Amino acid sequence: MSFSPRTQMATGVANSKKAEIDSLTDQINNAQYEVDQLTAVVQSLTAKSTQFSQFLNEADSNKTMALGHLNKVTDIASSAKHTRSNTITSVKQTREAKQSMSQAAEQVSYLINKLILAVELIDKQVQSVNKLKASNPIIPDQLISELSKASTDANNAIATTLTSISSGYAAEASLLEAFKIAERGYVVATNLHNKIIQTGNPDNANTKTDLGKESAGIQYLLQDAYDQAVKTYGQALAANDIVTVQLAFSQTQLDDATASLNSLNSGYSAAEAAAFAA
Repeated sequence: MSFSPRTQMATGVANSKKAEIDSLTDQINNAQYEVDQLTAVVQSLTAKSTQFSQFLNEADSNKTMALGHLNKVTDIASSAKHTRSNTITSVKQTREAKQSMSQAAEQVSYLINKLILAVELIDKQVQSVNKLKASNPIIPDQLISELSKASTDANNAIATTLTSISSGYAAEASLLEAFKIAERGYVVATNLHNKIIQTGNPDNANTKTDLGKESAGIQYLLQDAYDQAVKTYGQALAANDIVTVQLAFSQTQLDDATASLNSLNSGYSAAEAAAFAA
């Protein structure tokens, strides 16, 4: 059976259009597959990016908190050191005052002994003069009066000195209590300061010569915690940056693949319309 040239031409055009449409269909299917794959990748990376952003925010928050704790314990260590320095000064001053007070008490005790001896001597003189006055009226009454006054003054001096000694003992007792308080303050401040700044080696906690974290001071442990927080933050930042780059790259690929798919769909529609028109 033979066909006219016109029929043969029409058949050839139809076959050509069909081949073009079939080719576009294959390309569209491949492009759609690529778009689907890239969409899945972008969705996965988007979810991962969100998660890594949360990790980064948490790491940053932990780092800030660790730094705050470290700064706070550093301030406490400084205050403890200052307090210890002040208590050292207080202990020294109260010790010196106590020694001075003891020396003064010894001197006052020596003085009162001399006053008592003086009173005894004056009393003996008064008794002797009174006896002489009884047998010798020439002795003036003024002498007896002066000796009696001297005896009274000496006794008053003894009473005043005894009062001073009593006050001195009370002051010495207060100084002794202040000395004990200052010593206790020094011990407490020193123990606190040492507990804060004591060093250790958490990485060697099982060695016989190092008790590890149990022997480490608070400041050392918080410094180690801050260092770990900084390290964790750096790792989270690096991971987040990598995912961000991967997401941007995959999104660009998806955009290109989507544009290519849209172009193929447009070409397919045009080819299909041309085929129907023919």
